[in-house]
Amino acid sequence: MEIKVELFGAFSDLSDSRAIMLELKEGACVADLRSELKNWLNHNGHTEKATLLDASAISTADKILSESEPLAGSDRVAVLPPVCGG
Repeated sequence: MEIKVELFGAFSDLSDSRAIMLELKEGACVADLRSELKNWLNHNGHTEKATLLDASAISTADKILSESEPLAGSDRVAVLPPVCGG
C-alpha cells in the first residue's frame, strides 16, 4: 500500500512538495512506517534526520498516532519533529 507522508519542520526540505510517498506492506503500522522512513532517509544521505525521526511524532490530521496504530492505504500522515524556541 502507498502512504503519503507530509513533511514539516526540519523534514520539510526533503521534498519540493513537502511530502513523499512510501510503499508499505498491507497491515503495516506506524512502527513499520517509521522504520521504512528511516531507511529512506539513510539511503538518501540524511542520516542526521534519521536520528531526529526517533524523537518525532507521527500524526494524521486529527491525532498523534501510537507506534502500534494500523495504517490504511488511503492514509495521509505527517512527521512532526520536536520544536523549541522562546
